[in-house]
Amino acid sequence: MSKFDIYTFQFSPIIEDGTLSFEDIEAERKRIMENKNEFFEEVLTSATFVHRSKSLPLVVEYSDQDLKVIRIANIKTIEIERDFVKEWTENQPSCIVIIYNNAEVQRIAIEQKIEAFTDTKVVSSILNKTFNYKLRHYNLAIKINKEYNAQDFWDIASQYEKSIKKLRFEFNYPNLPRVTKNLNSALKNASEIVNSTRSAIEFNAEEKKTLQNINANNKTINGLVKASAEGGTPIKMKVKGYKKYVETGNKAKTIEFDLDLSTKNIEEVKDILRELKE
Repeated sequence: MSKFDIYTFQFSPIIEDGTLSFEDIEAERKRIMENKNEFFEEVLTSATFVHRSKSLPLVVEYSDQDLKVIRIANIKTIEIERDFVKEWTENQPSCIVIIYNNAEVQRIAIEQKIEAFTDTKVVSSILNKTFNYKLRHYNLAIKINKEYNAQDFWDIASQYEKSIKKLRFEFNYPNLPRVTKNLNSALKNASEIVNSTRSAIEFNAEEKKTLQNINANNKTINGLVKASAEGGTPIKMKVKGYKKYVETGNKAKTIEFDLDLSTKNIEEVKDILRELKE
């Protein structure tokens, strides 16, 4: 059995020509976003990854129209001892990365393999840098965020229930239905119209007072929490008596399964990534 951390990826259009009319910008943005997954598929077929100025060994173990299973190796120099003599040699430990490029899912599962990479965040950073470089050709940007469980927020909120002075939610450009279904339509529409790649909603209590009704029964807050957790954007809390913000999102959403690359197993993996719950 292998453990995987779950990441969500979302796209946003890059519109740079200041001479375009509003209508032309809208049309270009629509064209880019309608083809985002096709553009990403083209990038996936030719991507090479670099870490610490070294091109990383890569093998594609499975590929179909919307799912890729790749193995990325890190390049390390280790000390070994043979016949009582110490010497240095190159080691290439690897981890599995599963990319589900379905417009309704858009998830990446990165294997926890400390021998290869100290943290899955290192791998996500490598992917993010490479994909953004390649996608710029299509006037497209990508953000890869670590998903977490919504319950993580409620655990923290209950701990500071009567001391929360400020609550801040941040969201990426709205393009993933399973995330945006939990957002107010006004926020979604405004973000698209002004081409905001990152939008925020903030609640502030009056001076010397705290926010009220921060609980799962509050449908508005509950929707924002779910959208943040699935989109992988941390929620920030300003708590009375603390100088720094308290943040969610430190614990990754993790799954565990065997991967044997058979047709049946691949379909099971797709189902897991599609229906992933708390």
